[in-house]
Amino acid sequence: MTIIEGTSSGDWAGARYIGSRLCKSDEDIAQFIGPYLVPGQTVVAVDAPLVVPNQTGMRPCERYVAKAYGGRQCAAYPGHQGNMAGTRGPGLLSYLESRGVRVWAGAQMPKEHDAVHFFETYPHAAHLAMFDLPTVWKYKKKSGRSWELCRNELVEYWRRLWQLFPDVCRQILGLSDADPLAARLVPWTPAILEANVTPSVIGRGYKEFEDLTDGLFCAYIAGHIYQGKPALLFSPDSAGLPDLSRYQEGQDFILVPSV
Repeated sequence: MTIIEGTSSGDWAGARYIGSRLCKSDEDIAQFIGPYLVPGQTVVAVDAPLVVPNQTGMRPCERYVAKAYGGRQCAAYPGHQGNMAGTRGPGLLSYLESRGVRVWAGAQMPKEHDAVHFFETYPHAAHLAMFDLPTVWKYKKKSGRSWELCRNELVEYWRRLWQLFPDVCRQILGLSDADPLAARLVPWTPAILEANVTPSVIGRGYKEFEDLTDGLFCAYIAGHIYQGKPALLFSPDSAGLPDLSRYQEGQDFILVPSV
């Protein structure tokens, strides 16, 4: 996970990178983000289902994402009450509530709610919507994908992140090795900024950097939504429409930032 403060400006001026962590449990997450969860002032983007009314199968929001982006090799893994994909997010919200955090999980937080706004997002779909890619970036290591392909795609991902908020990326580089993302980013910067050869990172080291990269992008998405920039709503009543007011409380949903 990644925390960035001061993201209200549309150009990210004044935004401050707080830090990133590789969190393994609800307790880890709560300890890391807890001090920054200010009701009415905090938005959290989560790459996992948060509202899961279905006992089995796919949620309507996932079907609409697959319909919109399946032709570009993008489809969300189904989350339901019978698998970890569908229980992890709701479990986290329940845990935070048990620790006194006022939570609102929805596409838009009503003005009368004094809570922390959590919403589900999907980085792969966001890449397609924001950067108009022909297919998803293949930076996740899977069968049939070489390490070279994955590393090259991850470098391209980082180049786009640098374009989105260069000041934040420079702040990360300026931190000590105590920050997990900063420590892992340094070996990659020649490839990202100077088109040099990518580092020969594989295995756990690569997976950790990949996860931290997605965490940083989710923090960007949270700021994007907080700033009121364009977004697409996938829910039972919205097949990727830009009108977030169509969301009804209790519906499953995915928010995808757009341009």
